[in-house]
Amino acid sequence: MIDLLHPEPVDTTGVEEWPVNVGIASRLSGLTPKMVRHYEAQGLLGEIQRSGGGYRLYSLDDVQTLRFIQHCRSVDFSLDDIEKLLKMWRAGGDHCAAAKELADKHIELLDCRIREIQFMKQALLDLTRDCGTLEEGCPITDSISGKAAPPPKSPTHGCCGMTSSLRNV
Repeated sequence: MIDLLHPEPVDTTGVEEWPVNVGIASRLSGLTPKMVRHYEAQGLLGEIQRSGGGYRLYSLDDVQTLRFIQHCRSVDFSLDDIEKLLKMWRAGGDHCAAAKELADKHIELLDCRIREIQFMKQALLDLTRDCGTLEEGCPITDSISGKAAPPPKSPTHGCCGMTSSLRNV
């Protein structure tokens, strides 16, 4: 897990020349090449240099931005929130109150998701409790297929956008 309180600087050991290709940018940022290209396509990196042959070339600033994105994703910030945080980071200055507000909203979302996951876990535990004890049928597949009543919806259902195949959505 990435330590957000004590992030390590980009380890450029072995990098003799900048800019670098997507493979090296990937290794330095901790992302897959596919995710590096994805974040570029989402506009989070800005304009990326291209070689004469059209290959992407990433600067040290690009790699630092990718690491910033990786850190944001490690705590599950959305792409929209990452974009907002990137703008704050790039602008410099005092943006702590705005960043805290964004983080506080994200904490509320995570709390809701935790409650939803706990509810789903309990629903599955209730279904598995009777597995193998009934003369016919399976509580799990019967509930999922609609043969039996599905588990009840969570009281917080929908607060965070989560859905489950075990609920009537």
